[in-house]
Amino acid sequence: MFKNITYKQKVVLLILGLIVLMLLINRLAIHRTISLKNQSKELTKKLDEAKDAPLAISNIKKRLAFIDEIVGRNLLDADDIQVLILEKCIDYSAKNNMILRNLPQPHKFTDQNFDVQTCIVELEGGFTDLLKLVYLFEQKYSLGKIISVSFVKEEDRFNKIDRLKLTIYIQNIKSLNNEKQL
Repeated sequence: MFKNITYKQKVVLLILGLIVLMLLINRLAIHRTISLKNQSKELTKKLDEAKDAPLAISNIKKRLAFIDEIVGRNLLDADDIQVLILEKCIDYSAKNNMILRNLPQPHKFTDQNFDVQTCIVELEGGFTDLLKLVYLFEQKYSLGKIISVSFVKEEDRFNKIDRLKLTIYIQNIKSLNNEKQL
């Protein structure tokens, strides 16, 4: 059969045979090896994530507890929260030479499932002291979520003094469904 074929045709058949053989080797051995290597990398990543799982779970539980506290678990009334905010502001203001300018009545909004209460605090003092107070309300005092902070520099032309005023908006959201269940 191969006696009647020329050298040129034998070389072409040999090249075609080598190409088919290379494709077959790639399909049977190399492709499987590469897919197993990729699968090994994915499993190693999952194993590393599983090692960090207890820490991640505890962090998620802390965040969930914080969110539950903000949304519906805090049973204090808006007036009680305002009194606590007032106490914290007065204590901090006395220690850091700040002035509590205004603490208006909380703004209340009730939706079908939520009761939203926003307390507004207006203070006057030095920038770092005001910023530290914002930090304390945000991180240490769990009286609500700070939704907005506004620093305004005002010029007192009569006394020729610059004053820095801070307005903090602290919001509490209560779930009406949770209150009914409790």
